[in-house]
Amino acid sequence: MGNTIDTAICLDCTSLMALHISSIKEKIRYVFDTVPISKRDSARFSVIQFRTPNDQPVTTTMVPPYNIHALEQILALPLCQEEYIDDNRDIGKSCIILSSYMNLQELLGAALREVLNLPWRDTDENDVFLEKLAVLITDGVPCGLFDAFNGNDPWEISNDMRNQGITLIVVGVGGSIMQCDDFYCALAHNTGGFYIPFINADRILSSVIGTIIHDQTTFNQVRTHDLYEEIEKNSSFKYSYMKSRVKCMIHECQTMNDIRRFFYDHRLSIQYDAHS
Repeated sequence: MGNTIDTAICLDCTSLMALHISSIKEKIRYVFDTVPISKRDSARFSVIQFRTPNDQPVTTTMVPPYNIHALEQILALPLCQEEYIDDNRDIGKSCIILSSYMNLQELLGAALREVLNLPWRDTDENDVFLEKLAVLITDGVPCGLFDAFNGNDPWEISNDMRNQGITLIVVGVGGSIMQCDDFYCALAHNTGGFYIPFINADRILSSVIGTIIHDQTTFNQVRTHDLYEEIEKNSSFKYSYMKSRVKCMIHECQTMNDIRRFFYDHRLSIQYDAHS
């Protein structure tokens, strides 16, 4: 029968992302469209949208198998609209509202925490191997990296994801992400995943998901191939420049406070001295 895959899209819908939302949705649709109709019972997608207090609160929309078209309809809704497809279309209807008083950094951690709370299918259900994939799409800096930590700790959550067999891929959007792309790279690697610049996200994600479904390949087998030549294509991202920092974060850090203390306090002091 082949492999199955549950994929959670964790989408930053804050005001700063407004210029990119249309192209993000197009890339997500491209990934969906690469799943053949005959294989769509093998793929299930969910969406978590997180927003700042000036926008709408976090909304989680659950989409069970066989309903990729329904997810496309959800993506077509305006971001300010909290609407759901009618239940009679056989679509699970679920809404989780997180505190609208959180700032962007806190919301990112809270949204990642919701990834753990999704109703993931069981591995080996019906003797079919299941892959669990979470995709974080953001241009934001997580809480605790450049300031005092508050809220859900993304680094601790990545440990929980790894323990639950959930692989995280982070898609970095916009130029501002470059100030912390080494952190996001480490966050993903900590779960067995990787970081992708936005320009290559649709191509890489569709290839990974398609390989898992078509070739009955595990994510770990996909990852063992050297993907970084393709991941880095047409972008300024170079994994080799941050490889040592990524490995040190994974081996030496337990919390966001460790990450900031070991890697970002020093960077901030350099920036401060340069502007003094």
